[in-house]
Amino acid sequence: MIEKKVASELCTIIDDGTIKNQRGSLNIDDEGVPGQRNVLIKNGILKKYMQDKLNARLMGTKST
Repeated sequence: MIEKKVASELCTIIDDGTIKNQRGSLNIDDEGVPGQRNVLIKNGILKKYMQDKLNARLMGTKST
């Protein structure tokens, strides 16, 4: 479903763990992955999934 329309073109969803001093921000997550900015849906188009290390390895992608 990556690069497919999954929502209204008005919808953009970002998971951003790099915003300092904000709830949910982190330097390193519980798997040792540095905090990062992940655009999940942009203008209604699915860009990526949230992935832990195991699932990312199984799907051939990077951990988010």
